[in-house]
Amino acid sequence: MIYTSSYENSMNANIKKFSLSKENFMNAENIAIFNFGIPVIDDPTSKYIEIYIEEYYNKVLSKLDIEETYKHLNNSVLISEEEPYILSNRHIIAEWFYLFLNKEVKEVKISDSKTEFLDRDINIRNVLEKVVKKNIDMGDFNSIRAYFLDKKIDNIISHIDNIDKNIEVLRKIGLLRVEVESLENEYNYIEKTKKICKRV
Repeated sequence: MIYTSSYENSMNANIKKFSLSKENFMNAENIAIFNFGIPVIDDPTSKYIEIYIEEYYNKVLSKLDIEETYKHLNNSVLISEEEPYILSNRHIIAEWFYLFLNKEVKEVKISDSKTEFLDRDINIRNVLEKVVKKNIDMGDFNSIRAYFLDKKIDNIISHIDNIDKNIEVLRKIGLLRVEVESLENEYNYIEKTKKICKRV
Protein backbone atom coordinates (compact mmCIF):
# COMPACT_ATOMS: atom_id res chain seq x y z
CA MET A 1 0.00 0.00 0.00
CA ILE A 2 1.19 3.48 -0.87
CA TYR A 3 -0.06 6.66 0.78
CA THR A 4 0.40 10.34 0.04
CA SER A 5 0.69 13.18 2.53
CA SER A 6 1.95 16.69 3.09
CA TYR A 7 5.11 17.18 5.12
CA GLU A 8 3.09 18.61 7.97
CA ASN A 9 0.60 15.73 8.01
CA SER A 10 3.26 13.02 7.96
CA MET A 11 5.76 14.17 10.57
CA ASN A 12 4.81 11.31 12.89
CA ALA A 13 4.59 8.65 10.20
CA ASN A 14 6.45 5.50 11.18
CA ILE A 15 6.69 4.30 7.59
CA LYS A 16 9.24 4.73 4.80
CA LYS A 17 8.93 8.20 3.28
CA PHE A 18 9.79 9.38 -0.20
CA SER A 19 10.13 13.12 -0.72
CA LEU A 20 9.00 14.53 -4.06
CA SER A 21 10.83 17.81 -3.58
CA LYS A 22 14.50 18.36 -4.32
CA GLU A 23 15.56 18.44 -0.68
CA ASN A 24 15.40 15.43 1.57
CA PHE A 25 12.93 16.21 4.28
CA MET A 26 12.28 14.43 7.57
CA ASN A 27 14.79 11.72 6.63
CA ALA A 28 12.74 10.90 3.56
CA GLU A 29 14.49 9.41 0.57
CA ASN A 30 14.38 11.78 -2.39
CA ILE A 31 12.72 10.44 -5.53
CA ALA A 32 14.51 12.17 -8.39
CA ILE A 33 12.42 10.43 -11.06
CA PHE A 34 9.38 12.48 -10.04
CA ASN A 35 11.14 15.87 -10.03
CA PHE A 36 9.65 18.03 -12.72
CA GLY A 37 11.51 21.28 -12.23
CA ILE A 38 8.39 23.44 -12.44
CA PRO A 39 6.79 24.28 -9.10
CA VAL A 40 3.09 23.62 -8.69
CA ILE A 41 1.25 26.92 -8.43
CA ASP A 42 -1.84 27.20 -6.29
CA ASP A 43 -4.01 28.22 -9.23
CA PRO A 44 -7.54 26.87 -9.05
CA THR A 45 -8.28 27.51 -12.73
CA SER A 46 -9.03 24.33 -14.57
CA LYS A 47 -7.03 25.46 -17.62
CA TYR A 48 -3.81 25.69 -15.58
CA ILE A 49 -4.49 22.35 -13.89
CA GLU A 50 -4.98 20.59 -17.21
CA ILE A 51 -1.83 22.15 -18.74
CA TYR A 52 0.26 21.24 -15.68
CA ILE A 53 -1.05 17.65 -15.49
CA GLU A 54 -0.45 17.13 -19.20
CA GLU A 55 3.12 18.42 -18.95
CA TYR A 56 3.76 16.26 -15.88
CA TYR A 57 2.30 13.16 -17.52
CA ASN A 58 4.22 13.63 -20.78
CA LYS A 59 7.57 14.63 -19.29
CA VAL A 60 7.64 12.39 -16.21
CA LEU A 61 5.02 9.67 -15.76
CA SER A 62 4.80 8.44 -19.36
CA LYS A 63 8.55 7.70 -19.27
CA LEU A 64 8.31 5.38 -16.24
CA ASP A 65 7.49 1.69 -15.93
CA ILE A 66 4.41 2.02 -13.76
CA GLU A 67 4.51 -1.50 -12.31
CA GLU A 68 8.18 -1.25 -11.34
CA THR A 69 7.58 2.21 -9.89
CA TYR A 70 4.68 0.95 -7.78
CA LYS A 71 6.76 -1.98 -6.49
CA HIS A 72 9.61 0.36 -5.57
CA LEU A 73 7.31 2.71 -3.66
CA ASN A 74 5.14 0.05 -2.00
CA ASN A 75 4.74 0.30 1.79
CA SER A 76 5.64 3.97 1.85
CA VAL A 77 4.21 7.47 1.94
CA LEU A 78 4.95 10.00 -0.83
CA ILE A 79 5.35 13.40 0.76
CA SER A 80 5.52 16.92 -0.58
CA GLU A 81 4.96 20.37 0.84
CA GLU A 82 1.53 21.16 -0.63
CA GLU A 83 -1.54 20.93 1.58
CA PRO A 84 -4.01 18.13 0.77
CA TYR A 85 -6.43 20.38 -1.13
CA ILE A 86 -3.77 21.95 -3.40
CA LEU A 87 -2.69 20.42 -6.71
CA SER A 88 0.44 18.38 -6.07
CA ASN A 89 2.56 15.93 -8.00
CA ARG A 90 1.79 13.35 -5.30
CA HIS A 91 -1.92 13.59 -6.18
CA ILE A 92 -1.20 13.15 -9.89
CA ILE A 93 1.00 10.11 -9.14
CA ALA A 94 -1.75 8.64 -6.94
CA GLU A 95 -4.31 8.99 -9.73
CA TRP A 96 -1.84 7.56 -12.26
CA PHE A 97 -1.57 4.40 -10.15
CA TYR A 98 -5.35 4.21 -9.91
CA LEU A 99 -6.05 4.68 -13.63
CA PHE A 100 -3.43 2.19 -14.87
CA LEU A 101 -3.17 -0.34 -12.03
CA ASN A 102 -6.47 0.11 -10.17
CA LYS A 103 -4.42 0.76 -7.00
CA GLU A 104 -6.06 3.24 -4.64
CA VAL A 105 -3.49 5.55 -3.07
CA LYS A 106 -5.03 7.41 -0.13
CA GLU A 107 -4.11 10.87 1.15
CA VAL A 108 -3.43 10.59 4.89
CA LYS A 109 -2.77 12.60 8.00
CA ILE A 110 -0.73 10.61 10.51
CA SER A 111 -0.65 11.71 14.13
CA ASP A 112 0.69 9.52 16.92
CA SER A 113 -0.82 6.10 16.25
CA LYS A 114 -3.85 7.44 14.38
CA THR A 115 -4.20 7.59 10.59
CA GLU A 116 -6.88 9.84 9.15
CA PHE A 117 -7.87 9.54 5.48
CA LEU A 118 -8.35 12.85 3.69
CA ASP A 119 -10.27 13.73 0.54
CA ARG A 120 -8.45 14.38 -2.70
CA ASP A 121 -9.84 16.48 -5.53
CA ILE A 122 -11.56 13.95 -7.83
CA ASN A 123 -11.06 16.40 -10.69
CA ILE A 124 -7.37 15.48 -10.81
CA ARG A 125 -8.33 11.91 -11.78
CA ASN A 126 -10.74 13.15 -14.46
CA VAL A 127 -8.18 15.56 -15.93
CA LEU A 128 -5.40 12.94 -15.90
CA GLU A 129 -7.70 10.44 -17.60
CA LYS A 130 -8.49 13.00 -20.31
CA VAL A 131 -4.77 13.79 -20.72
CA VAL A 132 -3.77 10.11 -21.01
CA LYS A 133 -6.46 9.45 -23.61
CA LYS A 134 -5.35 12.50 -25.58
CA ASN A 135 -1.71 11.38 -25.60
CA ILE A 136 -1.92 7.65 -26.32
CA ASP A 137 -3.75 5.70 -28.99
CA MET A 138 -6.34 3.78 -27.00
CA GLY A 139 -7.56 1.85 -30.05
CA ASP A 140 -11.04 0.51 -29.31
CA PHE A 141 -10.61 0.88 -25.55
CA ASN A 142 -12.26 3.40 -23.26
CA SER A 143 -10.80 2.04 -20.00
CA ILE A 144 -7.15 2.93 -19.43
CA ARG A 145 -6.71 -0.12 -17.19
CA ALA A 146 -8.14 -2.44 -19.87
CA TYR A 147 -5.88 -0.82 -22.49
CA PHE A 148 -2.84 -1.23 -20.22
CA LEU A 149 -3.56 -4.94 -19.60
CA ASP A 150 -4.10 -5.53 -23.31
CA LYS A 151 -0.66 -4.02 -24.03
CA LYS A 152 0.78 -6.25 -21.31
CA ILE A 153 -0.70 -9.30 -23.05
CA ASP A 154 0.85 -8.19 -26.36
CA ASN A 155 4.21 -7.84 -24.60
CA ILE A 156 3.98 -11.34 -23.10
CA ILE A 157 3.12 -12.83 -26.48
CA SER A 158 5.97 -11.03 -28.24
CA HIS A 159 8.54 -12.47 -25.81
CA ILE A 160 7.47 -16.14 -25.88
CA ASP A 161 8.72 -18.68 -28.43
CA ASN A 162 6.39 -21.59 -29.21
CA ILE A 163 3.57 -19.99 -27.27
CA ASP A 164 1.15 -22.77 -28.30
CA LYS A 165 3.20 -25.25 -26.27
CA ASN A 166 3.38 -23.13 -23.13
CA ILE A 167 0.13 -23.99 -21.34
CA GLU A 168 0.86 -21.84 -18.27
CA VAL A 169 1.44 -18.74 -20.38
CA LEU A 170 -1.69 -19.44 -22.43
CA ARG A 171 -3.68 -19.78 -19.20
CA LYS A 172 -2.30 -16.45 -17.92
CA ILE A 173 -3.12 -14.73 -21.23
CA GLY A 174 -6.63 -16.17 -21.16
CA LEU A 175 -7.24 -14.86 -17.62
CA LEU A 176 -5.86 -11.45 -18.55
CA ARG A 177 -8.10 -11.29 -21.65
CA VAL A 178 -11.15 -12.04 -19.46
CA GLU A 179 -10.07 -9.28 -17.06
CA VAL A 180 -9.56 -6.84 -19.96
CA GLU A 181 -13.08 -7.50 -21.26
CA SER A 182 -14.59 -7.24 -17.78
CA LEU A 183 -12.79 -3.94 -17.03
CA GLU A 184 -13.84 -2.43 -20.35
CA ASN A 185 -17.48 -3.48 -19.86
CA GLU A 186 -17.53 -2.15 -16.30
CA TYR A 187 -15.99 1.17 -17.36
CA ASN A 188 -18.49 1.60 -20.21
CA TYR A 189 -21.40 0.77 -17.90
CA ILE A 190 -20.29 3.36 -15.33
CA GLU A 191 -19.77 6.05 -17.99
CA LYS A 192 -23.19 5.32 -19.50
CA THR A 193 -24.78 5.54 -16.03
CA LYS A 194 -23.06 8.89 -15.40
CA LYS A 195 -24.48 10.29 -18.66
CA ILE A 196 -27.99 9.09 -17.78
CA CYS A 197 -27.73 10.64 -14.30
CA LYS A 198 -26.64 14.00 -15.78
CA ARG A 199 -29.76 14.08 -17.95
CA VAL A 200 -32.08 13.49 -15.01
